[in-house]
Amino acid sequence: MTIQELEDFFKSTELPKTIYINNAEKVIDIQLFLNTSFDQVKFKGETAPAYYRLLKARDYIRASSS
Repeated sequence: MTIQELEDFFKSTELPKTIYINNAEKVIDIQLFLNTSFDQVKFKGETAPAYYRLLKARDYIRASSS
């Protein structure tokens, strides 16, 4: 998935109040998480650790909305 596709997904999806990236990472400020993660990804590309956290956040949202 491209960075633009990820951005489009988060812009077009109703976001939950919290997201669990994994058992140790709980995101409580979704907008701050997205802003900082996309800043990192735009700077470093798809090799940035933030890219994988964004993918996991997307997966969590998809699973919880099913």
